Amino acid sequence: MENNYEALENILLFKKPAKMLLNLYKNNKSIASRVAKETDITYSHVVKIFIMFQKHGLVVFEKIGREKSIALTYKGKEIASAIAKIFDILNKTT
Repeated sequence: MENNYEALENILLFKKPAKMLLNLYKNNKSIASRVAKETDITYSHVVKIFIMFQKHGLVVFEKIGREKSIALTYKGKEIASAIAKIFDILNKTT
């Protein structure tokens, strides 16, 4: 059985969850439907991943009218920043 950190590692090492975190990192705040559209991921998958992120303390939900706004926590921002740095390094040409 995986511990909490192993489960989080397995989530973050996939492309789609990483794209979702980076999208929130760049936009500061968003809603699930916008993240789904901008990352080309189905809405239901985005919601499922955000719920996992919430359980691990990476995002918080805030209800604004009919919509739920999603924002990164401090921990989420730190992880998204690290992922962005990794992607930058991988994209550099030598």
